[in-house]
Amino acid sequence: MSDPNTIDAPKLQELPPKTTEDLMREIEKIPREYWPNLLQMIRLFGERP
Repeated sequence: MSDPNTIDAPKLQELPPKTTEDLMREIEKIPREYWPNLLQMIRLFGERP
């Protein structure tokens, strides 16, 4: 049983995408209702100093 005060980090099953096509295949696996949040995270990441 895991400690309720910790968050289990996701385990990477594969290497990160290497091409735009690989990235698009991964994004297409995400339900479309989550795409606006994903896009916002990407934009915020790009704004970091």
